[in-house]
Amino acid sequence: MLVIENLHAGYGPIAVLHGVSLHVDEGEIVTLIGANGAGKSTTLRTISRLIPAASGTILYKNENITRCKAHEIARRGIAHVPEGRGIFGNLTVIENLLLATFANRTRSMTSPVINELFDMFPLLGDRRRQLASTLSGGEQQILAIARAFAADADFFIMDEPSMGLSPILVKNVFSIIADINRRGKTILLVEQNAIMALKYSNRAYVLENGRIAAEGRSEDITANEELKKAYLG
Repeated sequence: MLVIENLHAGYGPIAVLHGVSLHVDEGEIVTLIGANGAGKSTTLRTISRLIPAASGTILYKNENITRCKAHEIARRGIAHVPEGRGIFGNLTVIENLLLATFANRTRSMTSPVINELFDMFPLLGDRRRQLASTLSGGEQQILAIARAFAADADFFIMDEPSMGLSPILVKNVFSIIADINRRGKTILLVEQNAIMALKYSNRAYVLENGRIAAEGRSEDITANEELKKAYLG
């Protein structure tokens, strides 16, 4: 579904990615793990075109999207749940969800769509008229995920969805991620909580200094003593 080949990217003169290649098959959850500064978020931001690729190729559903603009990426069905949530705090919950539909011109917030969203995210239904800035950190993260689902995306890019959350909320967020996957969505996940991410994902890649250092099935990565010591505590 997504294929990245020899991707190089960075910020101005600072190179961060040095020939990253990976793939995500339809229906998978794939995790990127690695130390801070390894290039995980940069990989996601390059896919969604928030930063340009210096070289390399990004294919989505067999189409080259390397030079597409960010709004074109969204309209092709790729939703980015950013680090830090990126919600609009001065808007209500339902207004944040309405904004997501602009990425998909065939999608509108009809009653069935709204009902489906609030069936999946009942907490948000209870707070639909509440300003997003007044939600707790966990509630804001759920809103960020729900906003991506509202866009009717096929492919979710999630950057640190458990950051700053209590253990109970972390479990809640990962249960939501698993539910989204069961509904036929494909997910590329960056997560510092590597143990939890590997528990829920099919495969994983380890990034180290902007390069793929290891890859494999999640259970194999978890069982690898060297990788466990380096990345799983």
